[in-house]
Amino acid sequence: MYPLVSGHKLLVRDTCIRLHVSWCKRGLRHTLYIILSLQTKVDEKLDTRRAIVVVETILAHFSDRRFLVTDYYEHWKVHVVSGKEFKSQWQQFIQNARKVTDSVGRRRQDVRVRLFVCLFVCLFRA
Repeated sequence: MYPLVSGHKLLVRDTCIRLHVSWCKRGLRHTLYIILSLQTKVDEKLDTRRAIVVVETILAHFSDRRFLVTDYYEHWKVHVVSGKEFKSQWQQFIQNARKVTDSVGRRRQDVRVRLFVCLFVCLFRA
């Protein structure tokens, strides 16, 4: 089970890293566009302010999505770690239960032998 989870974990981590890099590049391009648009004074009829607002809206949207994906990824990592901890604790519980079961079985057998010896001695004394 661990190799499968580890493989998925690596895949998810790599995907998140690629998304983060892509969003950073996109953010830089949008910021550069806004800066260049503010500096452009070629045509007075050109509505650069509207284009800037559209780019800022898109940038804010991607920023929100980036936060959401990062949040999901962090929750998923916590879920994987807690799952591993639970599995480890469960295996420890099973080992302890087997030890107790073996101990009870040995004591039960010991009691049976002692009871048999007592009965045998009592029968032959009488």
